[in-house]
Amino acid sequence: MKKVLMLCSALVIPVLYASDAHAEVTLYGKIETAVHIEKQRGGNTLVNMEDQGSRVGLNIVEDLTGKWKVKGYLEIGFNSDNGTYNQTTGNKPGTTLFGRRSILAVANEDYGELGMGRMGSVRSTISPYSLVMAWIDPMETAYGDIASIGNVWGNDPRSNNCVTYVTPRINGFKLGATWSFATTDDDNHPAHENNRMLSLGGNWQNKIFGVYAGFTNMWWGHDNGKSTDWVDNGKKYTRANSQAYTLGATWKATDALKLYIGGQYMKNWRNASGWNLDSIKTTVDGVAYTDADRKYGIDAWNTIIGFRYHPDAHWRFVLDYVSLFGHHKMADSQKLKASRQNINGAIEYKITKRTMAYIHSSYSIGRKQLNTPKVNTWVSHVGLQHWF
Repeated sequence: MKKVLMLCSALVIPVLYASDAHAEVTLYGKIETAVHIEKQRGGNTLVNMEDQGSRVGLNIVEDLTGKWKVKGYLEIGFNSDNGTYNQTTGNKPGTTLFGRRSILAVANEDYGELGMGRMGSVRSTISPYSLVMAWIDPMETAYGDIASIGNVWGNDPRSNNCVTYVTPRINGFKLGATWSFATTDDDNHPAHENNRMLSLGGNWQNKIFGVYAGFTNMWWGHDNGKSTDWVDNGKKYTRANSQAYTLGATWKATDALKLYIGGQYMKNWRNASGWNLDSIKTTVDGVAYTDADRKYGIDAWNTIIGFRYHPDAHWRFVLDYVSLFGHHKMADSQKLKASRQNINGAIEYKITKRTMAYIHSSYSIGRKQLNTPKVNTWVSHVGLQHWF
């Protein structure tokens, strides 16, 4: 009940205030539910109902002076299949109200926008500031439990304590940068105990082509094991800094067909394709990981290629191939190899401008360290989506 009251207050109070301050407040959301069908290698077929990224949000805009505006972005995630609140911070359920985004920004149409708070980076798949990965995913980051580019590639997480700047679009170019003082936990600790992030990104677009490029560096915090109350338990051991370099392009070949291609190299990345080095217990051969084995991350190459085809106003056909090929260096310098390849397809039918029905299916193959039942799987969805 306390959470419900908090949520109602968060949504209603800004609207009441806006009526007096002449702010423009837009309430929006998405409800999406699907029947989820999964068959893991060697296992039974699982059929259940599943939420697919339902959310409620507020966009707030108020004129200041001249071309300057103050803006707010607030967004809450919930599970449409059972109505529960799904925002968490690490392993602490219910501790984040506006977990999808919580941003205060100032903007000027000539100088761009500066935002502060919890958000996705300019390289990530996460709006409102994504300039790179979201644009080169044929699935448009949908079907996120398996088909989204962010599930297989190294993606920047939603992060706390961020500052992001994005330029206006000039001659087709738009550039941006994100800095996080502490991606997880609070930033009221010594700097070396915080996970810090720098992300750079940009794109160039016209009516036919788009080119997208980005870079991220992660500095991983550590406290030599003195605390056990971190959201990120990896802070108890030393971890090498992580980097990711992303490049992609799109081509609108016809009015109905759009093609996508992209590649990424990541070094010492901590979590990709279901391979999480801060939570995994053993290798596929049953060898236990030590803290020393976790120092280095995943070195890997990623690719994506696919298309979206919409022959009329209602039907959309989407197909793509996404991959990871890489390794992880252990404390004894042994390199544990791994690969994952996904083939994803979807048929989407737009019932109205805001309502869509769909069928989606993905086939995932893992090898070496990713040769596990969880990765070697068929996953399908039959679902309904409505935006308001």
